[in-house]
Amino acid sequence: RRVIGPGTIALNAINLTVASGIFALPAVIAAIIGPAAVYAYLICGAAMALVLLCFAELGSTTPRSGGGYAYIERAFGPFWAFLAGVLIWFAFGVMSDAAIATAMAQTIAVAYPALGDPLPRALLLLAFFGTIIAVNIAGARAGARVAVTLTVIKLVPLAALVIASLPSLQAVAITGGGLPPAAKLGEASLILFFAFTGAEAALVPSGEIENVRRDVPRGIMLGCGGVILVYLGVHVAAQSVLGERLASEGSAPLAAAAALVMGPAGRTLLLVGGVLSMAASISGDLLATPRALFANAVDGHLPAVLARVHPRFRTPWVAILVYGALGCGFAIAGGFALLAALASAGLLLV
Repeated sequence: RRVIGPGTIALNAINLTVASGIFALPAVIAAIIGPAAVYAYLICGAAMALVLLCFAELGSTTPRSGGGYAYIERAFGPFWAFLAGVLIWFAFGVMSDAAIATAMAQTIAVAYPALGDPLPRALLLLAFFGTIIAVNIAGARAGARVAVTLTVIKLVPLAALVIASLPSLQAVAITGGGLPPAAKLGEASLILFFAFTGAEAALVPSGEIENVRRDVPRGIMLGCGGVILVYLGVHVAAQSVLGERLASEGSAPLAAAAALVMGPAGRTLLLVGGVLSMAASISGDLLATPRALFANAVDGHLPAVLARVHPRFRTPWVAILVYGALGCGFAIAGGFALLAALASAGLLLV
């Protein structure tokens, strides 16, 4: 059923890109390049816009699910499509979801230490993945609504921080204080480029997009613009509030900035926002990437059972179930650093 429109594509592109990393990223970039970070954001935003223009062109002429897998198959044939497909849905997709879920469980355990023990942690992850899997099997529209809702909710704390920091706005945070050394700019841009990836996954369920020729270019480029604005706005806000302290705020710079401009309630709001951001990213990915398994199975590259469509909900329910179960299993068994490294390696190969 073609039920996904340009607004859903744009919001899911933002959701899949602006993940949990934004809550720690400003401190990492400030430690490398200082207030000149705005230049690195603009460079990476421009580079990603060029990449997404290619996805917009390809996606507008490919009315089937699969995203990058489907495009590679058209250009290079089934062998390279199969290899890329495995890297997209397993090495990058499953491992990314597992890494994010692991970080989410760790964050929740800070507030509720009992959930940090192995059995309660496993039950928490099973309940979370089970809920998201059930929602996405129930229909692409239902999955899209959950992903969009969580995206809007997770953007609220970020918007509140940006608005609350306006009285503290500093010119140097906007202008960057002059061009930085090329080596530092390159180092910061390399890290940021990974933070800008993910929007392309919003096109994986193209077989359920209403009108690919019209909706794909509009949705993906609106999403790209939204990502650039969110990253720039949040970093400028944190830089203005914290100044030189931003580089030393470790894993929670936005929470520290919120505590200064909004008090303890602001810090809590940003920490809750971090958990919601992780949940939203996984939810958005469960809407998108299982369609890559489905497309592989339709083409005969994976077992035919993965190509089954639910008779009532018209969703690739087996692919969603298998994909979600793998993500849950690796999240229970693995650690964040290893899972994140494997995911990055998969993306680099693609």
